[in-house]
Parts: sequence; structure tokens; C-alpha cells
Amino acid sequence: AGKLGTTTTTTNTSNSRVFQYYPEGARILVFFLAFQCKNLIDTIIWNDGPVYIMHHILAIYSSVGGLIPGGFQFYAIFYMGLSEASTGILCLLANFDENGHGVEGLADAFPITKLVLGTIFAISFIYIRIYLWMILTLSYYFPDVQRILQQNSESLLLTKGKKLFFYFNSASLGILTLLQLIWLLEIFRGIKMELFG
Repeated sequence: AGKLGTTTTTTNTSNSRVFQYYPEGARILVFFLAFQCKNLIDTIIWNDGPVYIMHHILAIYSSVGGLIPGGFQFYAIFYMGLSEASTGILCLLANFDENGHGVEGLADAFPITKLVLGTIFAISFIYIRIYLWMILTLSYYFPDVQRILQQNSESLLLTKGKKLFFYFNSASLGILTLLQLIWLLEIFRGIKMELFG
């Protein structure tokens, strides 16, 4: 075993985060898979558009891949669990939508509640889905994948199926990260419309 900060220790930590079974992560993946299947159906029924359909398909793929070939269950705790806290707030805020998706008259009856929920959503999205997401993705996820692919090319842990999943999951995470940035722009556009009409 190497000293803290050496390649051996770093590789072992990467192996732990990527290959180890985490019951909490597996449980979150199961719930997330069900949630995304339902969301995909809703997205199609309510005609939310191809971007949201792609988002749900990529999320379903990543959650199935985390369960079946088994990998990245440590990361599932954040990506499929904690990061969804902002989604819960968005679901509450959606009730105030005045474009036919919310409860009619609710925004007019409770404008301060709408403003507070909108503010909490924007702050939580920026902190969780942009700041924390980028730190985890760029400082841990991608370096772990790179380290494992470089140093474990002959490892029994890195089967052909897992290696293929690593590439596809990394591409999926890259696309989902891009979507986070696109949605951030939509949030700013929404804030601008609310404040300045």
C-alpha cells in the first residue's frame, strides 16, 4: 500500500468509488430508475420536447448501468439522489406555472410563496446542479474513470461490459452536465422575465 496521495492510494480510492457495492447507492438507483421511467412517460404524454426525452433516456441508461454491470454506485448517491433536491423544489414551483401547467390562480393568490419557491429553487439549482455537480464531475468522476481505464486495463474488475458502460456513462454525464448549463440559462431567462417583464 502506498502513502496518502500516491498513485496506489489514489487508484484504490478510485476503485472503491467506482467498483464497490454501496447499498445506499443501489437503493437510490432503483428508486431513480422508477422515477425516470415515470418522468419519461409524462414527458411524452405532455409533449415536453426532445431535450427532456433525451435527459430521461440518458438517466435511465445510467441508472440501469449502475445496477446491472455494477459501477458508480458511490456517485449515484449524489447524481441520482442529493442532486434531485432541487427537483423537489421545482415540482412545488411548477404548481404556480401560469402557462397551463400549474394550478389556475395559485400564482395570483400566493405571489410571495411563488417568489420564495422560485428563489429557493434558483439558489439550490446553482449550488447543487452547477457548483457541487461540477466539483464532483471534474475533480472526482472523470479523474477516477481515467485512472481506472489507464491502470486497470487488465483488472478482473474492469470487464469488457463495464469498460463499455464507463465510456457511455461518461458521455451521458457530459451531455447531462451540458443540459444543466442550458437549464441554468433558462433559469436566468425566467428570473429576467419575472423581474423585468
